[in-house]
This record gives sequence, structure tokens and C-alpha cells, in this order.
Amino acid sequence: MKNSPSFITAQRSFVRYLRDPRHEAPPEGLSGERLEVYRYAVRHNVERFMADNFPRVRAALTADVWDDLVDCYLRDHPAQTAAFPRLPGEFLSFLTGRHAPASLPPQVPELAHFEWLENAVACDEQTVPVHGFDRKGDLLEHPVFINPVHRLASYRYAVHAAPPEALASAESVRETHLVVFRDAVHQLHVLELNAVTRTLFERLRDGPEMPVRQVLTELAQALGHSAPDMVLSGGLEILERMRHRGLVLGRRMI
Repeated sequence: MKNSPSFITAQRSFVRYLRDPRHEAPPEGLSGERLEVYRYAVRHNVERFMADNFPRVRAALTADVWDDLVDCYLRDHPAQTAAFPRLPGEFLSFLTGRHAPASLPPQVPELAHFEWLENAVACDEQTVPVHGFDRKGDLLEHPVFINPVHRLASYRYAVHAAPPEALASAESVRETHLVVFRDAVHQLHVLELNAVTRTLFERLRDGPEMPVRQVLTELAQALGHSAPDMVLSGGLEILERMRHRGLVLGRRMI
């Protein structure tokens, strides 16, 4: 801007240089050694923070590709916050946005989202409820109480199962539904669902409160299943496993 005070102009020049030292001219009046201290501090801190928060993404890429990715993030991403808890979300926005390198392997944004999801659940300020449900009560004839500290997502890749370096393999390309949740003792869990189980979970979580038997009966009808009793027994078994893990807290007290 033409009318900006000289110190503002200097600050902008300094920031442009720190973000892209290869292509931006260094600001006048600062020695090369001093500039190198600032440049190293910014680059190193960003690189370490992202590597610590996205270890699978880091492991999935070669050192050169990872370094280029961090440089591209610093240079091109217009971050909306400097708050440390939100910086992983900024990196995710970069990886899924228009500034991400076109050569980035297609599984990397999904892998990054999964890692961000784990972090989001771990840092969720909600607490797991201790009231409003019967932990040992019958599930079939009552609505269930779902643990609210969870996130549900679907991916094209088995991001949770394959070692990062194996994500490019054909075996990793499969529709994957994951629910990430935190239990009452602050342990993080990842549960894989199939398409039908995801539908069941969403109906119990988002639909009107109704007994599990009714939900499973309606689901069997929607699927056109020839043996509704199998859907009933299988669905109840799944919910019991969810209760054991802490995703289902028990039968809802009405």
C-alpha cells in the first residue's frame, strides 16, 4: 500500500521473506545472520509442529516431498489463526485446498483428515456424561445413549489400517467408515464400521428416540432383508460391542 508507514512496509517485507526466502528479497537494514536466525526459527517450528501432529502423513512422504510441502504451506496458505490448537486445522485446510501441490498423492489429504480427527476428539472440551443412562440396562427395548465425544467420517482409503508407506497399494483403496471417540477415562478409540453399521449408528444418534428393536426392524425393512431376525440379533450384538468399548453408554433413561 502506497501510504503505509515505513515500519508497516518493513514488517510486510520481513514476513514475505520469512514465508518464501527463495523468491522474496530480504528486508533492508538486517544482517544476513540475523535474518537466518528468524528464518530458521519460523521454518523449523512449523515443520516440527506439523510433523508432530501429522506423523502418518510425514511417514508416508519422502523427506524431500515433505520439506517441499511445508515450504508450500508457509508460502501459499493464508492461515486464519495463529492459535496452536487450531494450527492442525490450518494444515488440513491447506492440504485439501487449491494451494496444495497437484503432485501430492491422493491418499494424503484423507490421511491428514484422519489424523486431524483424532486430534480434534482428543482435544474436545466436552466430557463424557455420567448421568441420563443405565450402563447395564437392556438395549433392545429402549433408546440408547450415544457417547457425544465422537466424530464420524468416511474415506476412500483404509487410512487407519495400512502403514503410511502402504497407502498407495491397491489393498488400501476401499470405502472405509470410521468413528473416533474418547471414553470416560480419556482413552481414544477408533472403530471401523461397514456401510450398514454406519447407517444404524446414524439412525440411533440423529433420529427420533425410539427403541433399538424398532430401529433395527425399520432398517431390515429398508434393506429388504429376507431374515429380519438376523438383523435384530446382529445389530444388538454390534451395539453391545459398542457399549463395551464406550461408544454406546447404555440405555437412555426417559
